[in-house]
Amino acid sequence: MANWLLLDRDGTLCERHHYLTRPEQVRLLDGVGESLHVAGSRGLRFAVFTNQSAVARGLMTQSDLDKVHDKLAGLLEAHGVELAAVYSCLHHPNDGCQCRKPGTGLFERFSREMGVVPQQCVMVGDAPSDILAGRSWGCQTVAILGEFFPDSSHPHPAARTPAEAIVLASQLLRR
Repeated sequence: MANWLLLDRDGTLCERHHYLTRPEQVRLLDGVGESLHVAGSRGLRFAVFTNQSAVARGLMTQSDLDKVHDKLAGLLEAHGVELAAVYSCLHHPNDGCQCRKPGTGLFERFSREMGVVPQQCVMVGDAPSDILAGRSWGCQTVAILGEFFPDSSHPHPAARTPAEAIVLASQLLRR
């Protein structure tokens, strides 16, 4: 039974934009590819969980989003990293859906589709919604310090960079 790193997209794997709508905007953050490669070589699998209201807002189509995710997957593949799945909430924040983080709908779908339980996973993210979603679903979490988590004075494991967060999350899964 494999263990999983569940990863937010923007600000965790790649640079954050007001709305990342084009493949040419996708740039991996420093050290992410390398850290994921090491984690993958130890048997961990990877899935992305992302809120993408740009679709509901009419700023991009599902096809555009697929192209963005294809670019992300290609950049990671260049580091020997394979994404098993990408789960996206396409709803507007006011829609009241259960899949938009901090809701757990995407996590529940992942669990059904992949046969995974929360104890096999660690969620890594840079925003409170990432951490709340992971915790609500029942998995461990690692916060990335920065804009949304300015210091380590919160009750979650935290790291200063996305690469460090991936290493910490990997260590949590080996315990």
